[in-house]
Amino acid sequence: MALFGGFDIARYVHFFAMAAVGLFVIIHLLMVMIVPRTLWAMLSGGKREG
Repeated sequence: MALFGGFDIARYVHFFAMAAVGLFVIIHLLMVMIVPRTLWAMLSGGKREG
């Protein structure tokens, strides 16, 4: 017996894990587009002076 149900189960697990990662990235990109001024703060480590 194969670990975790074999090749087919491993394919399903990897597919859904990759879909979750992709959804995570898309949601975060949408949040950056909603409030774009926060992007610089995230990249630089602080608020923009001015």
